[in-house]
Formats: sequence, C-alpha cells, structure tokens
Amino acid sequence: MWIQAVMLLGISAVITFYFLNQYEQSKKLPSPKNVLQLMQKLQPSEKKFGKASEKQIEQWLAKKMRHYFDDVETQISMGGREKIDLDVGNGKVGIELKLARKLKSRNEVNRLIGQTTMYKNRKYNQNNLIILLVENTQTYEQPHVQELKQIIEKEALFFYMKLT
Repeated sequence: MWIQAVMLLGISAVITFYFLNQYEQSKKLPSPKNVLQLMQKLQPSEKKFGKASEKQIEQWLAKKMRHYFDDVETQISMGGREKIDLDVGNGKVGIELKLARKLKSRNEVNRLIGQTTMYKNRKYNQNNLIILLVENTQTYEQPHVQELKQIIEKEALFFYMKLT
C-alpha cells in the first residue's frame, strides 16, 4: 500500500509538471489575443514617451515583447519600400505602430489605411494584423482618430495604447 501511495504521488507530480509546462508554453505562442493581452498590461508613461518618436516606442515595445515571446523582429520588409514595424512569431502577428498626433493630415491617415490593406493582402490575412496607435487620451477622443478606428477595424485589429 505504501508503494502504491508513492507511485500515485509520483504520477500526480509528473502530470502536474506536464500541464504547468504546457501552460507556460502556450503563453509563449504568439497569437493576436496573447499580443493584445500583453499590450493591455503595458503602461507607458506620458513623462517618458510624451515626446518620443515612433522608432523609440517601437524599440521599447519590441524589448517588452521579447520578454514574453521568442521571435520578435522589427522593420520586416513587406516588399518594395514598405516595412511593418513589428513581427511576432515569424508572421503569426504583425503590428503597425503609429503616433496618433502624427495622423492629423489626410495624407498620413490615407497612408495608414493603405498600409493596413497592403499588409493584410501580403502576409497578415488571418485577422493577425494589429494597428497600434499610441498617444494620450485627449488625442484618442478626437473625431479623426475615431473615424480612422472605424475604418481600420474593418481590415485589422485596432489597439490604442494610452500614455499614462
């Protein structure tokens, strides 16, 4: 009986270890849902990033993502001169980052819509393209940003990272 108890305990430990390992591995698998959940947890500060460039935020985000996902690359060519800002998991998720304050001109808005369509057609056509706008809450509430959000959501996932 004592041997059976020890064996049962050993089997329980192996099963527990197996499922914990599976759970940890599933967290590392890049999916739009996992990437969005991670971005929701990030709290970039207005003080640090209020005047930051798109490139600086891209590098910060890539560094944060690399703590969680194995394969995070920046500036991946989409053919021609176009490059997507972040690729997670070798094509599993693409992220195009924009500063909302830079989207005040119609040309920049149209460029982002064009990029979204092109990236979706060329690589990220499995509902795995995220358009990430970064800025403060006041910018998010502006009508042109809300209009852009409605247009983008027809083609891709939209996420607004508010500076705190």
